Amino acid sequence: NDYKRMAPVYESIARKDPANPKWWANLAAVYLELKEYDKARDATRQAIFLDPRFGDEGKGFLKKIDAREAGK
Repeated sequence: NDYKRMAPVYESIARKDPANPKWWANLAAVYLELKEYDKARDATRQAIFLDPRFGDEGKGFLKKIDAREAGK
């Protein structure tokens, strides 16, 4: 699965460039597809923290994570 290969790549990039919210947002999307919901939430919150302009989109993504986890 491509997402399993992408996760360590984005984790490495986020560690090397931790102030860039784009990497955290991408990592959150990968975690969501891997059903790693807590990690997806953490990465989303980090993206919002780093760039408050991501707030509305990030809050929507957090709702999407909750819905996926609930099986909706």
